[in-house]
Amino acid sequence: MSSSDEFETQPISPNKLQPARAFAGSYAGEHVAGTEFVIGALFVSWGVGAGDILVGLLLGNLLAVLTWGLLTAPIATETRLTLYAYLEKIAGKGTIKLYSVVNGILFSVLAGAMITVSASAVRILLDIPPQVDWFPSDFRFVLVALFVGAVVVFMAVKGFKKLAAFAEVCAPWMILMFIIGALFLLPALIESTPGITSISSFSEFLYYCK
Repeated sequence: MSSSDEFETQPISPNKLQPARAFAGSYAGEHVAGTEFVIGALFVSWGVGAGDILVGLLLGNLLAVLTWGLLTAPIATETRLTLYAYLEKIAGKGTIKLYSVVNGILFSVLAGAMITVSASAVRILLDIPPQVDWFPSDFRFVLVALFVGAVVVFMAVKGFKKLAAFAEVCAPWMILMFIIGALFLLPALIESTPGITSISSFSEFLYYCK
């Protein structure tokens, strides 16, 4: 079968389009993450005010949404092609081969990192010590990582519809979990910060984070 006959090189037909909730679920499942909490905490520890971080996050996410809405979405809805097919039409097969290799390496590293993060959360339930070395020091953590990776791969193999349905269920409570996690860690943050005994309001929290 030639590349011109492959499904991904053809515009998506109307009967294959998915409802808005599928997009919302898959988009939220991919982009709702705790990275902001980690990076934000590092910035605070380096002396940046919490207010600056919140403003930066608001502006950054606003620019990201505008980019998707004004640039990416119009191109996607006009062509109905995958990124790979559209890039091949613009830049040729040589470029798409190089892009595929580089993108494959990057996504392999990214997937490994995300699976490790997920396994790190699961290991708490199994009383596995934190893995802070270059290589795992507990074989049980390796098993947990393999299990989490197997679940991720299984959902990916099932296709977009199953993955979107899974994301529709998981994405809403992911946001709630991050909020609860931040509130749960607040007492530990207060205890480890000299001169602070309690925080009773959000404005007080911002004041101490300056």
